[in-house]
Amino acid sequence: MHDPESAPTAFGSGGGFSNVFPRAHFQHRQVAQYLHQLGDAVDPRLFNRTGRAIPDVSANGFPTAAVIDANYTIVGGSSAATPIWAAVVVAINDARLAHG
Repeated sequence: MHDPESAPTAFGSGGGFSNVFPRAHFQHRQVAQYLHQLGDAVDPRLFNRTGRAIPDVSANGFPTAAVIDANYTIVGGSSAATPIWAAVVVAINDARLAHG
């Protein structure tokens, strides 16, 4: 099965640019490409083009299967992505602890 990653259209993204923190060095190339592709589609006065791109990490939270009131359903968004990413961090920490 091929399930390409894409941004959802059912709700807006939680991403953006920080007004407090400067862009991290490891973000420069990707953000420059993004801003080039964005062009003038969004007024550059509406966001800080030099700020840190956020989120630094993410998980694809749509579609996510859930059980609500004993019924299977499809949900999505940050409420689904956050526990997915938390599980990844727990697995990393567990592996690191196992190796001392």
